[in-house]
Amino acid sequence: MVHLRSFALVACAFAVSAPLFAQGTTYYVSDARGKGKKGTKEEPVSDLSILIPMLKNGDTVLVAGGVYLGRGDCGSDKIPVTCSIIGGWNEEFTARDPWGACRSVFAGDNKAKNWNFNARLWFDCRGQKEPGKIVIDGIVVDNGPRNYYQKDAGTKIVRKANMATGNNATPESPGIFVDTPKGGTATITNCVVMNTAPTGGTGAIYAFGHENSTLTIANNLVVNNTGNGINCCSCWHPKDGKGLPKFTVAENTVLFSWKYDPIATHGGSSLKMDGDTVVTATGNAFGFNDYYDVDNVKQSKGLTLKDNLLGPALVGEYNEFNTVLAAAKMEEEAQLLSAESTGNVTGKIELELDPMWATNFAARQVIDRAKAEADVKEKDGWQNDLRGMLGLNKVGTDLKADSDVWLHRMAIDDALKTGMAKVQGKYGCQNPNTGAAAPGK
Repeated sequence: MVHLRSFALVACAFAVSAPLFAQGTTYYVSDARGKGKKGTKEEPVSDLSILIPMLKNGDTVLVAGGVYLGRGDCGSDKIPVTCSIIGGWNEEFTARDPWGACRSVFAGDNKAKNWNFNARLWFDCRGQKEPGKIVIDGIVVDNGPRNYYQKDAGTKIVRKANMATGNNATPESPGIFVDTPKGGTATITNCVVMNTAPTGGTGAIYAFGHENSTLTIANNLVVNNTGNGINCCSCWHPKDGKGLPKFTVAENTVLFSWKYDPIATHGGSSLKMDGDTVVTATGNAFGFNDYYDVDNVKQSKGLTLKDNLLGPALVGEYNEFNTVLAAAKMEEEAQLLSAESTGNVTGKIELELDPMWATNFAARQVIDRAKAEADVKEKDGWQNDLRGMLGLNKVGTDLKADSDVWLHRMAIDDALKTGMAKVQGKYGCQNPNTGAAAPGK
């Protein structure tokens, strides 16, 4: 195996006990046994999408291990109510192993006639009058099958559709997207989000909080995505600063966050947040980012960074509006971090990766746009003479800024190796064990 700078992790495997649920109806989904529309333990449905029209606030859906492609293989599930989606169950729904033998993989088919570009799993609950509770636990979102790769080689994503081949454009959407109602809660735990290609304005996990809402994002593995790994956003912008949504981002491992494309100036950070948020990030492992480990460009004044491992990032560990700070100076010189922001460290990260994937990652071209554009020379000729007289910018020589590798596909087994155990026994996620309690409680 090839060792990159990262953490060597020891894999562990165990079954997860059944959660307890307090309200609503419990439905069951099984790729292997599913049939019809009952959704009972004895007669589960074959896909989550079959249940969505009948779901109500407070319901729970248990998903057995398998691969799920959405309605008509569209690759997207949009849920309009506050409910719980719990994956990683065995076929009897008596035990769980979400990152092992019972993976509930939410994927899609790039060439499907019903292809949908939206987020793979989307809770659209902002307009609800009831506060409600959203729970997503133990789901593996793998957009690899949803992406369009150049020459089907799996090494470079293509963002435009190709009618001749039947390929749809790579979806520029999150893997998991939650939008809470006022006063609502959302919990995203024990999930894997990988191979997604969102824009720089969103994230692989894209979490929107409303007035007085509380969101917890914990023990997730977010690996090999464009945009931002985790993006904490607010749809509540009060003048008095009251009721801002509160986020807890704890013990996640977020690695390989890519820019939108080789020359882009957006995306490429492990954690990003809006200005009108209160974010506490503790015990996370961030690294291998094209821009920053933590991007506070929107100037959140309610940010606490405590006891996080800040790994390699091409531009810097922490960005505060227009100032990039190294971790060693961050806690003292950052103007927007709380006084509780202590214990953050930098360190090498050693990962055991597939040799071909690692070789391709090392060979990719990441372009500094400002430098590349500075090297462009104006073209001679009547066109630039005319543009100059009209006060227009002159046309330069072609800017060749691309890479033969961009967001090359990572296999699920390889991704999970990066998150099976805490880094140095302290940072990031680990193989989940939710115990006997309901996830999120």
